[in-house]
Amino acid sequence: MTDTPSVEAWNNFVMNIEPSNFEAGSGYRAGAIANLYMGLATNGGINSFLTCSHEFDAREVLEALISVGALTAAKEFNLVLRGLKVPVPASSQEARWNLLEQHWPSSLDNYDVLTEQAYSDLQQALEQHVKSNEAFYLSLK
Repeated sequence: MTDTPSVEAWNNFVMNIEPSNFEAGSGYRAGAIANLYMGLATNGGINSFLTCSHEFDAREVLEALISVGALTAAKEFNLVLRGLKVPVPASSQEARWNLLEQHWPSSLDNYDVLTEQAYSDLQQALEQHVKSNEAFYLSLK
């Protein structure tokens, strides 16, 4: 049994893309970052995402979420960034770990999850992103 083109495009998107494959500001990079955010924030929380994705400036992540149309996820992520009260630039993993250790207040623990609404919003936005770029994602192997 073969996958439909839309399923194949989705699978290629999920399995074969890395943000580093695309230039900053690219819609494909935004999709890859948003996909990474969804996976890591779902499985470990937003703090875990920030720790594991130390190579990204948090503003780029926020812009990626907005770019793909995941506005609820972007709003919730921005709430965490504002709660940190310091910029979260690209850095080494150790530097990111230290930044979060020093600036993550216990009051943010309640926001250290990808809510159902944000997850649904992000899933729909990524599905639309892949649908809009189906030919590109079908070309990936």
